[in-house]
Amino acid sequence: MVCHNFGALPDNRNLGGGYMRAHFIPMTLRRRLMAAVAHAIVAPLCGAQAPAASLSHWAAPVDIDHSVPAVRTDIVCPMPLLLQEVSERVQELVANVHQFSAREHIEHVEIRKNGNPRRTRKNTFNYVAQINQVSGSPSVEEYRISARPIETAAGEMIDTGTAAFALIFHPYFIRDFAMSCEGLADMQSRVAWQLHFAQNPSRSNLFHVYRVGKTYYPAKLKGRAWIAADNYEVLRLQTDLLEPIGEIHLQREHSDTRYGPVEFPKQNVRLWLPQSTALYMDYRGRRYQRRHNFSDFQLFSVETGEEVKGPKTIGKR
Repeated sequence: MVCHNFGALPDNRNLGGGYMRAHFIPMTLRRRLMAAVAHAIVAPLCGAQAPAASLSHWAAPVDIDHSVPAVRTDIVCPMPLLLQEVSERVQELVANVHQFSAREHIEHVEIRKNGNPRRTRKNTFNYVAQINQVSGSPSVEEYRISARPIETAAGEMIDTGTAAFALIFHPYFIRDFAMSCEGLADMQSRVAWQLHFAQNPSRSNLFHVYRVGKTYYPAKLKGRAWIAADNYEVLRLQTDLLEPIGEIHLQREHSDTRYGPVEFPKQNVRLWLPQSTALYMDYRGRRYQRRHNFSDFQLFSVETGEEVKGPKTIGKR
């Protein structure tokens, strides 16, 4: 699950200067990504391209339903295969990766009503993500250690788990979303199937929540994902709220996460992990932008009993 907190850090995160621990509560994320055939060349594309994001001023991209990014529609989208394959990629990651660490740089900007920055803060963390699975439900815990104290103003948003949105395609969560294939696109110089998804009203909504104090508020999501047509990995994933959350005065939340291959020579494995996430929020009349950038990855493999197993090769077919 992905959880955002508002207000002061919980007690277990006020541990000495720069230590921050965030727990992803196991919420439901079921949704299969389609990925299929092809080294096709994306020729004539139809649709409008989304504007680029920037942290220099309030430049939140338009809602994902405002327009459909350019796609090629003359090739049939193999939806069942796509969903099956992308789901398998996510399951492989959860089953074979116990922990990974990275260097994380976070830039936080509060935007005035006139669109100019009011306050900007930057910090770099030693970041560790631990992936667990109990009774079929994947969960993630995040740990961040900073060299300097973490400044958190009263009522400020603390986001955890945003980079884990690809878990939406895990079998445990995939059916919580209605999905459709929009066509074949060009993404990061790769041919990719472009998918649209939205919270299924007949399913439970436990994947993405906000916590204010001790109360949790589920957030209904919709979004768009780009799945590599050759190996079915998630290349990019964007989300928006299906509707504002009036109880906490949250009007807008837009996230944009890009994924990429990371080589681990010691384990002789390549994994697709988050490279960056941009988050835009309109909360209680204030606008925020936050960017996470990840680098210097290290992998810790799963241990079974006293035998240490290396991860399977993912993304190489």
